[in-house]
Parts: sequence; structure tokens; C-alpha cells
Amino acid sequence: MALDHGLGPILNPDEVGDAQCFVLAETSGGNQEHDLEKLSNLLEGLMSADEPLIYTGTLSQSPSQFASLWALREGLTECVQKEGKPYKYDVSVPLADFQSVVDTVREHLISKGLYGDHGISKVMGYGHVGDGNLHLNAIAKHGYRPELESALEPFIYELVASHSGSVSAEHGIGSMKTVALRYSKSDVSIEWMKRIKKVFDPLDIMNPGKVLPS
Repeated sequence: MALDHGLGPILNPDEVGDAQCFVLAETSGGNQEHDLEKLSNLLEGLMSADEPLIYTGTLSQSPSQFASLWALREGLTECVQKEGKPYKYDVSVPLADFQSVVDTVREHLISKGLYGDHGISKVMGYGHVGDGNLHLNAIAKHGYRPELESALEPFIYELVASHSGSVSAEHGIGSMKTVALRYSKSDVSIEWMKRIKKVFDPLDIMNPGKVLPS
């Protein structure tokens, strides 16, 4: 998507091909020459393996290239908005399940007859491989509709739960996900959370209506 919107001039579309996943890694060290050598060897090894794990790769050689690579990731939110109205889900699942979760949501919408320009035109995800945080986006090309939301929820929460994930990762539960908390926490856990809050906030004046279901 970022390439479609002109955010990745440093990548060659012909080399990227039909790749579905991209990994952006930033490192730091005390010896630039030594660090660059290690990264180059890693990249060459991944590409020359008997069963290559990657199609292509590139290393930043300058501050401008560094900025260009990060623009791919940082510009995704804007790209999503240009594609339509996104249903956004900030979830966490095991890293190995990232692609499976995205694909399963897409297949679910196809089975419902809601995948395409008439409904959800794209399902994509990006996030943080270091902590399992997946930003799952289902993009409605022509705007939000009740039948689209009904197809997505609670299906996505049930899917995340089946992978032993969390319905909220870096952005918290807030007031919008209180009803979804039970997909990540047991009834016993939620009850203890309520009791602990009662001890410190008996009048319920600290963030009322947030996190805990009523």
C-alpha cells in the first residue's frame, strides 16, 4: 500500500513482486563498520538460503535513505485514510500468527460476501514485531455501515482470543473496548480488577466508565 501511494522510492517494485510482508529493522551500535558488515552478512544469508526467506532487502546508506525507509512505516496511517474509512483494531497476538490473523479476517469477509469495493475493500496489518502488537485495519471504501461492523465484531475479538492474544495492545481499553475485555480476561480476573478499583476509588470518580465493564 505504501508503494502504491509513493512512500517507498528506495524500494524497487519489480523486486518486491507479490510480497505480502515487510520488515523494517533499526539497529544501533558502537562500531559502524562492524555493524554494517554484520547486517550485510545477515541480508545476504537470508537471500541466498536454499529456501530464501526474503525476496529483496536494502540497507540505509545515508540519513535521507534512513528517512525514506521509515516513511514507509510512518506514512501507513495516512495511506489507509486515503483508501477509505478504516475499522481499526489494536490487538496483540503471537508474532507467528500475524499473517494468519489478517488472512482469516479477509477470508471471513469473503465468506460473508462483504469483501470488495462494495464493502471492505482491503484488510491489512502492520505493527511491532518486537512485542506482538498488530494494527489490524479493515478498510471500507465507501464508508462505515452497520452490517460491516457486525461482520467484524465480535469475530475479530474471538479470533484474537483463539490465539491467546489481547483485544488491546498499546492503546488500552478505554471506554470503547470495555465490552471486549472479557475476550482477554476471565470473569474472575475482571471481578478482582473491580474489587481493587473499589479499594482505591470507592466513589468511582477516577476515570468512570473506563476499562471495566459495568
